This record gives sequence, structure tokens and C-alpha cells, in this order.
Amino acid sequence: MFRKKICSALLLICLLLNMFTGMSVFAVDEGRQVSIRVEGINSTITKTDGNYRTQKTTVYGAVYELLKNKDIPIVVSDSGYGKYISSINGEEEATFGGYDGWMFIVNNETPDRSIDSYEINDGDNIVVYYGEFPSGSGESLHGTYIPTVELSKDTVEAGAEFTVTVTSTYYDWDKDQEVNVKIKDVEVGLCDKTYYTDEHGEAIVTAPADLGNYSLSISLDRADSYPLIVRTTRDITVVETVDETDDTKAPVIVVEGLVNGLVVAEKEADFKVTVTGNADENIVPVVKLNGNVITGTNGDYKAELIVGQNIISIEAMDAAGNKSDITYKLIYRTVADIPAKEHLAKSLDY
Repeated sequence: MFRKKICSALLLICLLLNMFTGMSVFAVDEGRQVSIRVEGINSTITKTDGNYRTQKTTVYGAVYELLKNKDIPIVVSDSGYGKYISSINGEEEATFGGYDGWMFIVNNETPDRSIDSYEINDGDNIVVYYGEFPSGSGESLHGTYIPTVELSKDTVEAGAEFTVTVTSTYYDWDKDQEVNVKIKDVEVGLCDKTYYTDEHGEAIVTAPADLGNYSLSISLDRADSYPLIVRTTRDITVVETVDETDDTKAPVIVVEGLVNGLVVAEKEADFKVTVTGNADENIVPVVKLNGNVITGTNGDYKAELIVGQNIISIEAMDAAGNKSDITYKLIYRTVADIPAKEHLAKSLDY
């Protein structure tokens, strides 16, 4: 009896909350916010921005909903592995007589499940495209590749050159390994100009003279066949040219992970170096350990210390000739060599 009274009281509270506060006591599914793009044989069929919100939980549900809302014809078939798209906007599978057809990627990754079983999350970038599974390398590329596009810089001075590199990595089932390919002849469009990648997958592009935000179109369509890469875009910002002759400020060196004068018991010292300049954005520091240059990866360095005193020097110079330098002294001792009191004091200082 007592338990029934408690349940009745809770139900009454829920009803009162709904009646007098207008608030639901049940969780509301706000859906997922994603971007969807559909790339056909010769052109982009439709696309959304990143603010497309859907209550659907799978790639299939979200794409089907979008195409239906835009009155774009879609035909879906069933297989032993799940649903698959056999036609969009009249572009049917096997148009070119092979295994070509409609595929999809999420966040530039090829999925390992069917389109109706792939669950989506907030922020997902969904691309449905017409193509074929990739194979081959060098001059014998076959299929449709998922491009990896790298820009040497995405903030470019007006009229300056920058590099666009297009590569792709796919799994070769015959070799049972991942294969990385550099894609030649990719079209890189900017404003009214078109640039093409070379055998290294690189194109040298010139930024426009007018300041602002621009979008690069990247594609490799072919006559009477499916595209060799999935079409994509990259954004750049064109800024005012900085006169390096007016740059008199020295670069700023920021070091993480080092403390000058520290006594350490570890043979390896890991640290990070970041250099910023007034005009030059590509300053690579010269880092030396006891007079010998050591190299890093993306600003991360590893120094192998010798027993006793070690000197780590860091120097940076920008394009205008302005210099900065900083030096750290580290003393490496084995744990047995460090007096307990001194070791404790140094550790507390750190």
C-alpha cells in the first residue's frame, strides 16, 4: 500500500509539472547536427552546411530524408549485408559496366558496415558519392579515391604562392596492406583559374589579389567514366601582404617541458618548442644538445642526456633576419648519484 502511494505521488508531480510549467519531464531527442553532400558522376547533386539537423539515427535515414525533402529521386535496394543505394537522380549503379555504384564515407573514412546500420553523431561529415573501390598505384590508378588534401598554409598573403598536395590511402586486399598514392592531374580551382597536381600530387597555387575568404575546388572527373577522386573543397583566407623590411621584432620562442638548472634522473628529456614571428609564419628553430643539432617532429624534441652537465640551446631567425635564442642547462645524474635532500629540493622547485 505504501509503495502504491509513493508511485501515485510521483505520477501526480509529473502531471503537475506538465500542466503548470509547460515543461516535459521526459528527455527530448534534439537529433543530430551533420553535414551531407551527394556527389554524382559529373557534378554535385546536393549539399548542406554543417547545421543540418535530423532526428534520423543512421546515414541511410539522414540521406534518404534529405533527398526526399528536396524531391531528388532515390532508389534503395536490399542485400544480405543491408540496404544500399542503387540510384540517385537517375544515375544508376553499374552505369559503366563494372562494380561502380553509390558509396559513402563519414569523416573521410570508408565505413565497415552498410549504410542503414552506420549510426551518426553530432558533427559528422557525410559524403555519398558515385564511384568504384580504388586499386593500383602510380600511372595505373583505378577506382575512386578518398583524397587527403593538405595545404602548405591556409592563411595566405595576397598574390603569394602556396602548395596543395593530394594523396590517398586505401587498403589493398591483394597485398593485404594499406597503400598510399600520390594523385596526378587533380584539378584545383580557385576563382577563375585551374591548377593541376604533378606526379608528386602537388600543385603550386597563387592566391588572388583581393583579400577575403575563398574556397578551393578539388576534383578529377573523367569523360565517360566515374570520377577518380571524390570531389571536395578546402578554404583559405587571403590577407594583406606584410613588408618584411618593416619587420624589426625578434621571433618569440616558447619552450614547454624544460626548466633551467634542473637536476634530472631521466636520461631522456622530452620538450616542445614553438616559434612565432611578426611576419614570417614558417620559422623552424635550430635546436642543439651540447653543440650538436637535434631534429624534432611538429615541434616535439627528445634529447638523450649525458651524465653531468648538458646544454640545450635554441635559436630562431625570421625572414627579415631578426634572431632570438634561449639556453637551458640540465644536469643528469643517476638516482644513486643524487643526494636525497638535493633531489627532493630540485623536485619541489620543478
